Amino acid sequence: MSHSLISKLSIVTLTGSSLLTLAACTHPNSMPTGYTYHNGMYKSAAPPLPKSITVAQRNYMDENQAEQFRDGTYVLLEKLTTRAGMPPKPVYVMAPMPLTNFYANIDNDLRENMRHIGYALSDTPVEAYIFTYDALYIEPVVDAAPGTPNVQLTLRVYNMEGENAQLLSTETGTFYIQGAETLKIQPTAYKTMPAL
Repeated sequence: MSHSLISKLSIVTLTGSSLLTLAACTHPNSMPTGYTYHNGMYKSAAPPLPKSITVAQRNYMDENQAEQFRDGTYVLLEKLTTRAGMPPKPVYVMAPMPLTNFYANIDNDLRENMRHIGYALSDTPVEAYIFTYDALYIEPVVDAAPGTPNVQLTLRVYNMEGENAQLLSTETGTFYIQGAETLKIQPTAYKTMPAL
């Protein structure tokens, strides 16, 4: 091939590419352009519900109650952490038996708050501090002001699992939970921990 023929082919190729590019500009919808190609707002499918939380547990509390309990567990955990410091080993959150819908929500909130603060969570109680939790409904006094605390939440930390476990720390607080009287809050029971 001669040098002039290569030059002419290059010019033709360059010109053809330029024309195709300009043609695309005159008709902007002629080629797909990502999500706008779908002719509407792109919306991904909702993620599946976590297997650890059932639909009954999700529907047990309304949004306000769930947020108030989440805030309450965070406040208690933050107070405990400020007072006692971060634990030098992982922690195990022991669920009461039976794990009611009410306590399943508290359990989930406590674990989420622990992760947020920076606790190392253990899947087993072996070589871990044991956290237990409890709630108590406080009957309102006559003529109580709106927003008066009506639930007591308690966190307890033990050195190990078992009847001989030593209680290392307790953090208790009272909180207002909208509609707490409808939640049927029962005392917790931990079969492998010391009785209180």
